[in-house]
Amino acid sequence: MFCLLFVSVFVATSSADPGTTPDIESIFIGRCSEYKHGVYPVNGNWLVDQGFSQSLDCVNLYTQFLSAFENKDPCSIEENAFEQFISNIEQVLPADSPLFWSGTNTLAHRYALASGLKTMEDTLIGYLMNNLMFCGSTSSGLNYAECPGWGSCNDPMSTFWDSASKSFASRANGNIAVLLSGSNADGAYRNYSVFARIEVPNLNPDSISNLRIIVSHDIGKTNPKHETCDDGSLLTLKADLDKRELPYTCEEDTAQLTYVQCSSNVDAKECMYLISGSNQIKVPVMTTLLAFIYLTTQIN
Repeated sequence: MFCLLFVSVFVATSSADPGTTPDIESIFIGRCSEYKHGVYPVNGNWLVDQGFSQSLDCVNLYTQFLSAFENKDPCSIEENAFEQFISNIEQVLPADSPLFWSGTNTLAHRYALASGLKTMEDTLIGYLMNNLMFCGSTSSGLNYAECPGWGSCNDPMSTFWDSASKSFASRANGNIAVLLSGSNADGAYRNYSVFARIEVPNLNPDSISNLRIIVSHDIGKTNPKHETCDDGSLLTLKADLDKRELPYTCEEDTAQLTYVQCSSNVDAKECMYLISGSNQIKVPVMTTLLAFIYLTTQIN
């Protein structure tokens, strides 16, 4: 599914952010047109549905989006302000495809591309607004000078991403996954994150076969492990899932994930060798990495 990807992080520490992205209308309509006409996506991992895409009215969608916050106090946005707009562009999520993430932005999207999974940023809802800033002004329509800090009030950006995340979670089905960071000093599962506040509570137990919790640890560092599947905030996550009767498994530093990490950091000690096969044979990472890169290019 941020450089400024706001989907799975919630921080309420700053009082102001930069203002509305210049030329936001052109960017929005341009992205929508790319999606509509099947232009090959930059990240190579869009959730494409030709019937859905061809029906898009990009100019009308921008008008709907804008009406949620234009000419309005940027700290007084109603919780459901974007729900109609989001419902108009919801896509059917293929079973077994959703990948949630929290605190693993870049790695999660690289992993999704390699594994054929889909983050929210691979859907139209996420792609349209990814990295964009937006807020209104009661005097000038849009505020290009500054927007309220993320989560500092009922601001349009956190309201939008909360609603978009709720939609994505409620439509997830089958075997789904979440990628969390066990190297995060604040914990892999933080109670203020969008994953904890919005996505977990909106997963449908009747639709979920299993939530695969994948815990990553930074490579190339001296003490990369702050948490594992069996301690810290991961125990809180398991308790939350048990309360909702959501089935789950938990694993750490899988081979596929390590391949992805090593593709951009081959000098890390974790990348010298990877265990291969039932005989636990150590294989030089470059040997398996080249094979891995070839295989993943065949997915897309």
